[in-house]
Amino acid sequence: MFAPRKALRASVPVGWAVAVAVAVAVPASTATARADDIPAPGKVVTSANVRHLGTLPKLPGLEATTNSDIAFQGDYAYVGNYGGFSIYDIGNPARARLVSGVLCPGYQMDVAVHGDLLFTDELGGGAASTCNEATGPNQGADAVHEIVKGRLVLRSYFKIPRRQAYAENCVAHNGSLIPVRGRDLMVQAWCQGGVSFVDFTDPVRPREFGHFERGPEPDGGRGGIWSAYYCNGHVYASDYRRGLDVLRIDDPRTDPAERVRMDRLNAQTQSSFPERRR
Repeated sequence: MFAPRKALRASVPVGWAVAVAVAVAVPASTATARADDIPAPGKVVTSANVRHLGTLPKLPGLEATTNSDIAFQGDYAYVGNYGGFSIYDIGNPARARLVSGVLCPGYQMDVAVHGDLLFTDELGGGAASTCNEATGPNQGADAVHEIVKGRLVLRSYFKIPRRQAYAENCVAHNGSLIPVRGRDLMVQAWCQGGVSFVDFTDPVRPREFGHFERGPEPDGGRGGIWSAYYCNGHVYASDYRRGLDVLRIDDPRTDPAERVRMDRLNAQTQSSFPERRR
């Protein structure tokens, strides 16, 4: 068994001081973002080492309500939604499919599964537009802390290095650790900023090494990725509007994670990961 090392990540809401959250962080970039780098509305853009395997539809009846968090058990992913939840068979990630779900209006959002029970709750957030020049590098970003002699020490901030349009909601949102021994790696949702893969092994200089995103929503409204979680070799990302994005990253930093297999994952617990021995 092995667990993440000492760096901690905290999201920084707009107008608030840094608040420590779950273990993890995100990257800085040496490239200068430009306004003309913003993709066309709805266009899928990835780095060279990230493949988009597909987007699965929501349960019929949930088309107009927002997707939120994800839980995993066995070959299934449970995707929360403000109006219920969808269940997907991900036994073959390249051919994942919608198999069931429940319509239950009432602001149901984050989901957790244990045995034959599934829990849902309601969280707010994800509405601010912070990934732009006017907001600056710290608000809406991750804060990377290190534990030094039992105390948290702020080492750096991270915000995705891609500029977003002012109408795009974009803040550091739900993510999970990628289980690689000796490294601190994370995948994280950024609403309309998409999905970011981050190496924060050096907490002073966190770096993005992969990404996935779409251009602004065609109607100018809120959207993007609520949660992005690594599970058994793939990343599953719940899009506010579209459904479930399935991603695979091929990178030497993340390849060792292929040896880690989980039959259940409630990602926000950030639990230790058993490594399968070859």
